[in-house]
Amino acid sequence: MFTANTAPITLYEYGITEQLVSITNTIVQCHLKEMPKDTHKWDLIFNKRHDLICQTLSSIIARQTNVWHGDAKAEQFNVEESFVKQELIKHMAYNTYMDLVCKHVEWKSVTVIEMEDIITNPRNIPRLLGKDDVYKSSWEHLNHKKAMRYQDAIANYDEVIIMIKESKTSDKELATAYGLVDYDMRFGGKYGA
Repeated sequence: MFTANTAPITLYEYGITEQLVSITNTIVQCHLKEMPKDTHKWDLIFNKRHDLICQTLSSIIARQTNVWHGDAKAEQFNVEESFVKQELIKHMAYNTYMDLVCKHVEWKSVTVIEMEDIITNPRNIPRLLGKDDVYKSSWEHLNHKKAMRYQDAIANYDEVIIMIKESKTSDKELATAYGLVDYDMRFGGKYGA
């Protein structure tokens, strides 16, 4: 599995992956908008967050602490409204973009799963992916206690929740437009694959 991050030797690009490994049984995890050259040969699994509030809070903490995986420890910090809007709009625009990619780009198959279903019960993974395999790991996200409680990190947590809720409504059209424009710029407005 290749994960997108800032480490210079970490492979996360489809182009590099396609050159170095066989496509059979290869998983490329990418949080970027990178696509393989021959999408019709790839199964796409879009792992999205159902809860945009939690996704935005997680993103805010990750950006503030610069810890994207593992244990984040931080003193409480305040978050400005402009930063809240920036993070939320980015996630809503990405979801719009990926919804279009799932619908209009030719893939071998497309599966959309929600992270909350995996975290709640990792044994859901085979069912979500349409596989009959028995889940063999004892990994449970919540048992690892690696995540910070949002309230412990964000000093103005209650205000931030209100900001997110208001921005979800007031900035929905803007975020959708960003996602559409991004898709159109990458795929030339090709709808209907």
